[in-house]
Amino acid sequence: MDTTGPAALFQRELAASVEATLVQQARRNEVTVARVRAIALGFVTVLDVVLWTQPPGFTLPYAFSGLNPLLAAAWLAAALALAAALSRGWYRPWLRAALPLVDGAIMLSLFACIVLTAQSIEYVRPAVTNTAIACALLAVSGALRLKRRAVWITTAMSVVVFATVASLAGNPVPETLFACALLVGVGFLGMWMNEIARRSVRSEVGRLVLGRFLPREVVDGAHTEPLALLARPRRLVATVLVSDLRGFTSQAEHMPPEQVLQLLNQVQSTLAGIVHRHHGRVDKFMGDGLLAVFGMEPGGDADHAAQAVQAAREMGAAIAPPLKLGIGVHSGPLVAGCLGSGLRLEFTVIGDTVNTAARLQDMTKEFGVDLLVSAETRRLAGGGGEWRSLGAVAIRGRQGEQELFTPAVGSV
Repeated sequence: MDTTGPAALFQRELAASVEATLVQQARRNEVTVARVRAIALGFVTVLDVVLWTQPPGFTLPYAFSGLNPLLAAAWLAAALALAAALSRGWYRPWLRAALPLVDGAIMLSLFACIVLTAQSIEYVRPAVTNTAIACALLAVSGALRLKRRAVWITTAMSVVVFATVASLAGNPVPETLFACALLVGVGFLGMWMNEIARRSVRSEVGRLVLGRFLPREVVDGAHTEPLALLARPRRLVATVLVSDLRGFTSQAEHMPPEQVLQLLNQVQSTLAGIVHRHHGRVDKFMGDGLLAVFGMEPGGDADHAAQAVQAAREMGAAIAPPLKLGIGVHSGPLVAGCLGSGLRLEFTVIGDTVNTAARLQDMTKEFGVDLLVSAETRRLAGGGGEWRSLGAVAIRGRQGEQELFTPAVGSV
C-alpha cells in the first residue's frame, strides 16, 4: 500500500486532526474534573474542620487530629489553582497521565492521615469504606481523559490507594483482595467507555471532513474503514453532465463584481438543486459551468441516464433569457477517486466519459442546440421519438464517430 501518495498523506493529517479533537475534548473534561475535585476537597476541608473543633452535635468519641483539616486545606488550595489554570486554557496532553497520579496522592494522603492519627483501629472502619468509594470514582475517571494510559493509571492508583489504606487499617486480606478485584473491574468499564468515546469522535470527525468532498451516499455507505475510500479508486458506469452558461461573460462586463458573484451563486445554486433532486451529485463548479455525475451511489443506479437527461432539460428551462445553457451528456465507464495532495485533496471523476461529455457541451455551439446527448445515453434513457438524431459526428480526442442526439422539437 502506498504510504507516500496524497491519499496516505491526507489520512495521516486526518488522523492528526482526530487526535487534536480528542485532546480538546479531554481538556474540557479535565476542566470539569478539576472543578469537581476542588468542590469535593472544599467539602472535605469544611468537614474536617467541623470534626476537629467538634461543635455541639458533632462530638466524636475520640480526638480528631488538626493535621487532617490542615492537609485538606493545602490540597484544596492546590486544586483551586489547578482548576483556575485549566479554565484559562492552560493544558498539556501529558496531564491526562499526570493528574491521575495527583488524585491518587490526594486520596492516599488524606485517608492515610485519618488512619494514622486515629486513636483506635475501630474508629477508622468508615474511612476504609469511604476510601473504596473514592477509589471506584478514581478508577472510572480515566475514561474522561480519552487516553488508554490514563485509564490504566487511574485504575492502578485506585488499587494502590485502597490496598495501602486497608493495610494500615488492618483490613482482612481476603476482603482487600476482593475490593481490589472490583476496582480492576471498574477500570475495565472505564476502558470500554474510553473506547466508545474515541470511536465516536473518530467517526464524527471522519464523516464531517469526508462529507466536504465525498458524495453523501458514498460516506453513508462506508460503515467501516471510511478513510479507505481515499486510497481505493472506484470503477463504475455512470452518466456525466457538463453545463456551461451562455451569455454570462458579456452580461457580467456591465455589472459590479459583487453582483456578478451573487448572480452566479444564484444560478449555480438553482442548477445544483435540480441535479440533487434527480439523485445526481455536483462534482465541481467551473466558473459559470458545472460537472455533475449520476449513478455514483454504491451499487449504481440503472436509471442514471434518464435522471441526467431529465435534470438537463429542467436546468435549461430554469435559465431565463438573455442567458442560455449549453449541456452535454454522456454515459459510460469512469473512475472515481482522489486527486491532489495532503494540503488540497479533491474527490472527483476522470476518464473518457467525462471528457466526451465536456466535448458535447462545447459542440452545442456548433449545432446551435441547448442539449446534446450521446448514443449511449439516448439508448439508456430511452424515449424514441423524443430525440432527433444529428448523425454520426467525429468528436475531438476520440477515435471513430459518435451519433449525437438532441431533443425533438416540442418534446419536454
